[in-house]
Amino acid sequence: MNSKTNRLARESSPYLRQHSTNPVDWYPWSEEAFEQSRKKNLPVFLSIGYSTCHWCHVMAEESFEDAQIANLLNSNFIPVKVDREERPDVDEFYMEVCQAMNGSGGWPLTIIMTPEKKPFFAATYIPKEAARGQMSFSDLLMQVTNIWDNKRDEIRQQASQLVSEINNMPAGKEPVALSILEDAFSALFGMFDWRNGGFGPAPKFPSPSILIFLLNRWKTDERPQALTMIENTLSSMARGGIFDHLGGGFHRYSTDASWNIPHFEKMLYDQAMLVVVYLMAYQATGNVHYRAVADSTISYMGAALHHPEGGFYCGEDADSEGQEGLFYLWSRGQIEESIGKENSNFFLQFYDIIPLESESEKLGVLRRNEYDISDTSDIKLKEIKAHLSSLRSQRIRPSLDSKILTDWNGFAIAALSMASRICGDIYALEKAKEAASFVLSYMRRDDGRLYHRFHEGNSGIDGFLDDYAFLAWGLIELYEATFETKYLETAIEFVDIMVEMFYDAEQGGFFFSASDVSDIPHRTKKVFDGPYPSGNSVAVYDLFWLFHITGNAGYRELSRETLSSFGGMLKRSPPAYSYMLTGLMLGVETNLVVIVTDSDKIGLKEMLDVVRKNYLPKTILLLKNPESARDLSRIAPYTFDMDVKEGRTTAYVCKEQSCTPPVNDPRELENLLL
Repeated sequence: MNSKTNRLARESSPYLRQHSTNPVDWYPWSEEAFEQSRKKNLPVFLSIGYSTCHWCHVMAEESFEDAQIANLLNSNFIPVKVDREERPDVDEFYMEVCQAMNGSGGWPLTIIMTPEKKPFFAATYIPKEAARGQMSFSDLLMQVTNIWDNKRDEIRQQASQLVSEINNMPAGKEPVALSILEDAFSALFGMFDWRNGGFGPAPKFPSPSILIFLLNRWKTDERPQALTMIENTLSSMARGGIFDHLGGGFHRYSTDASWNIPHFEKMLYDQAMLVVVYLMAYQATGNVHYRAVADSTISYMGAALHHPEGGFYCGEDADSEGQEGLFYLWSRGQIEESIGKENSNFFLQFYDIIPLESESEKLGVLRRNEYDISDTSDIKLKEIKAHLSSLRSQRIRPSLDSKILTDWNGFAIAALSMASRICGDIYALEKAKEAASFVLSYMRRDDGRLYHRFHEGNSGIDGFLDDYAFLAWGLIELYEATFETKYLETAIEFVDIMVEMFYDAEQGGFFFSASDVSDIPHRTKKVFDGPYPSGNSVAVYDLFWLFHITGNAGYRELSRETLSSFGGMLKRSPPAYSYMLTGLMLGVETNLVVIVTDSDKIGLKEMLDVVRKNYLPKTILLLKNPESARDLSRIAPYTFDMDVKEGRTTAYVCKEQSCTPPVNDPRELENLLL
């Protein structure tokens, strides 16, 4: 460390490195930091954020680069910086604290705690100067220092009591009745924005977990209202400024109710989960526009977030040249200057420029309007968009967070595998297999367990629940796309490790951190389905899926116990746990289809098409062929006696551990499934 950098210069995280030139004497989350805190008897000032977080940048520029504030922090605290994407366990616990103390949370997350890691102050963004009833950052630091110096014993007692209360929060364990599915639908129906799509007022988040739940309920109950909510939301998002109409992909969320003005960061998990939703909607409705959105998002992932050896990076920042969204903004004059007046007039028939309120030059976000596009116009429009995209690429691009995370790559593998399975996308399948190979090569320990993070050749941080649950889901989807049993076997290995290292045998459900790896005061359980599903929700899905595949009733029991362990929470607010309820649906009346073919493969494509071309969310597909027969018989012993009948590819449909007579006519298979 030289005189111009602090300890964070040695860290792998791009976010921590962003703060390596601060005058604040930052420590990474480490035993060294807490040793110094105990030795000097100083409280720890913890700041949690992430690389693409706009308000994290604002607080850094305002306060952490200020010499006076840095002096207050260095003299009276042990300052610690955490990248929430590297240490989601630390973030999860202290976010729980912030929400318990304040009723809300967010990033940057600011925590002040004792040397024993017990918090006594929590906040999010703190302004440098006093504003809107909030004291200035420097005044806050001085006030906390005074309290620490004069009321230390009282503070320690309060902090210990807070941690104790969080540790002993009621589990809310109770059975989950199927009626909760109707409760969730009714609540979502009441929350729906029928004008703009989406749920609730601004800011608007995509909420893919909710949309997946509604798609499943629509298929099960055939309710037109569910499909209306889905199509309204997906179409509104695809038209709005939250979608990047030139480069593909989605921004983090919309600051307004109409999906017009986004918060401009782009995250891998959003891209992957929205690809899943749009592909499912395409399969359910046949709407080719949904497939086009998914294709465009996949292209963005490959172009902007793809590591040369196969993994996917975390995301792109909201800011460029010190301004949020500047890379994406256009004025009418800029467009006219770029493509000429005639082409500009043509282009702006189909796209509106929605100005940002803060922009005096009328720079704004592109939004697709309702103007109909003919086939001839569509060709010309694509040419103009490609030209504008090329011109935009010459601007200074937002910074890239080049970490690779196992859990988010699990989402990417699932999405790309679905694109292959549903659309026959060969490019997507190649990228899915490359990402799986990358994670299994670089992010797996010698003992078979997972690492959470890879960056610049360095793998590290032992895996969390999400890493195992999400990667297992991705590998399950990759098996369904390729029928290569190695992916299925590896998914089973990770689920078994997940159960061993994370399951709470006393209360049920899964802890976020492993039983042998925890340096926080409390092992949390993450259940809420936020921007992406929780690890517990995906674990329920994985376990039910593997029960149907293997016949191992232990997997089903673990799923049911996990659901009941959070039954009270689900009952109080069903929409908040939409993906867990999707997992519940997988546990009820699922069709298992085993297609058996020989080396001649007569009728194979037609039988596969029945399952792959129709939207069948509660159908699981296995393929037994000469290459997979031995492995599949070991994984799923009941397949041993399943053979080809009458010299043609044959399907066996099983439900509740009993199978129908085999069929080898695609129409008969369709009648059994639809």
